[in-house]
Order: sequence, then structure tokens, then C-alpha cells
Amino acid sequence: MDPLTLIVVALLGIGTFILIAAAIIALVISRRSAAARSARGDLSTVAPQRRSPLLRVGGVLLILGIIGFVVGLVWILTFFLSQGRAPIAGVFAWNILIGFAVLVPGFIVAVLGLVLTLVGRGPTVSRG
Repeated sequence: MDPLTLIVVALLGIGTFILIAAAIIALVISRRSAAARSARGDLSTVAPQRRSPLLRVGGVLLILGIIGFVVGLVWILTFFLSQGRAPIAGVFAWNILIGFAVLVPGFIVAVLGLVLTLVGRGPTVSRG
């Protein structure tokens, strides 16, 4: 492998690690926030005036996850449509693994972001 290929693969690995680490940190924050609310007895169904930190963190993770998913999907499609000549010609079929290494964590982070966004909105009261 040439040095450029190694650099690109290393950057993709680091980016994937950062996405997963951000998702884990957001999950820990959400659990601590939920525990603090339940300890205070703040389980009201009234919508808060301020935006919840979970809503902001969840929104950011959702966007980052969707970006990661799309980048991985485009990487794989580029590999197949160029018949193996792109995105990195030197790694051949490893391009599929690189694409999935970005796509799968992107999907996981997007799902975690969606969950945090829904948790951050708080409980809803249905009137029936």
C-alpha cells in the first residue's frame, strides 16, 4: 500500500472512533440527566421553556450520523460504479470495507441521536 492510502484509511478509522465516542458520551449524559430529574422528582408533563441539552446533543449526533451514513454509502457506490478504480485504486476490494467502516457507525450514531432527540423532548400527554 502506498502512504496516501494508509493515511486515508487511518483518518477514516479515527473519524469512526470519534463518532462512536461522541455517541457514547451523549448516552452517558442522557442517563445522568434522566437520573438527576428523577431524583429531583421533576417528572412533569409540561413542556419546558428552554431546550433540553439532550435535544441539542441528539440533534448534532443525528446530523453527524446521517453524514457518516451518506459518506459510507457514496464511498461504496463510487467503488462499484468506477469498477474498482476509485475512490482509492490501490486498495481494491478494501474500499468496500472502508465504506462499511463509515456507514455502519454512522447509522448507529444516527439512531442514538434520534433516541436522544426523542428523550430530550420529554413525555407527551395524549388526549383521547
